[in-house]
Amino acid sequence: MPEPAEPKRKITLLWVVESLSTASGIAFLASAIAHATAFYMTWGLNYFAVASPTDVVMGAFNPLLMVLGPALAILLIAASIAVTTNVVRQGPAAAFDGVFQSTIGLFTPLRLLALGLVALAAVAVFSDVFVPRPGRPPSWLYTGLIADAPDCPGARVQWLGSQSAILDCRGQARIERRDALRLRVAAS
Repeated sequence: MPEPAEPKRKITLLWVVESLSTASGIAFLASAIAHATAFYMTWGLNYFAVASPTDVVMGAFNPLLMVLGPALAILLIAASIAVTTNVVRQGPAAAFDGVFQSTIGLFTPLRLLALGLVALAAVAVFSDVFVPRPGRPPSWLYTGLIADAPDCPGARVQWLGSQSAILDCRGQARIERRDALRLRVAAS
């Protein structure tokens, strides 16, 4: 006997909410760890002392995309396999029968958590986050901006937060209030 449509919709919505919550939590933790590590290893600074709460939250978007990207790729691969299996077993008319349910079943919040941790490990291994380079921020923090600060015109902006900025002022890391800066795009 077929199930009513409403419970499936609720289950699907619950799955989406649980999965996005799990991915968001992973991204938030990854962002905090990556930024704290980069700030300490690059400038010897405490990220949480320099960054505002907004910076910590907004910094999670890049890792969130790193976690959701592989998850989406695996979801598409699983859907393709399900469609191919349906075509082989039941013919072209049944290509999309049950694809959504079988594909979504692969992504429980716990599996998404595991996938996210694997993605974060890959990012850590293949990125420059954990490579000490004093005075030079990791490439993922690159702003491409120059600031005219008091007593330091034409300084490269190493990091830009919502309230503060870290400038390279004649080889020294310098923290300035963002509203005191005139920003412009750096020439290549």
